[in-house]
Amino acid sequence: MTKLLATLILLLSISAASWAQQIPQIDVSGLSEASMNFDQEGVSPFLVELSHSFTSGLDASQAGALVQSIDSLPVEQTGNWEYKVVANSKTERLVVVAFKDDVDAPDLAFYSSPELAARIQGQLESFAQAQGW
Repeated sequence: MTKLLATLILLLSISAASWAQQIPQIDVSGLSEASMNFDQEGVSPFLVELSHSFTSGLDASQAGALVQSIDSLPVEQTGNWEYKVVANSKTERLVVVAFKDDVDAPDLAFYSSPELAARIQGQLESFAQAQGW
C-alpha cells in the first residue's frame, strides 16, 4: 500500500511538473507590479476599461480575447501575455499574468514600468471601489 501511494504521488508530481513546463513564463524582472483578485465577471469590464488607457497595443478587441483566455484557464493554472502598449506617447512593455485559484476568481497582475504600474494600480483600486469590493 505504501509503495502504491508513493508511486501515485511520484506520477502526480511528474505530471504536474510537465504541465507547468508547457506554459513558458514571461520574464518580468525589472518591472513593477499592479495586482488584484477579481470575480470572473469583473475581468471583462476592467480589461476593456484598461484598454482605453492606451493609444495602441491593447485595444478592446484584444482585451476581449484576453478575457476569453483568462476565463478558459483551468483552476490552479497560470497564464501570461505580453503587449507593447503606447501610453502618454511612450511605448511600454505590459505583461499580464493570471492565476486561477478558483473557477470564478482569477488573480490578475500587471507588470510594467513603475509609472504605468502605479497608474494601473490606481485604476484597479477605483474599479474595485466602484464594484463595491
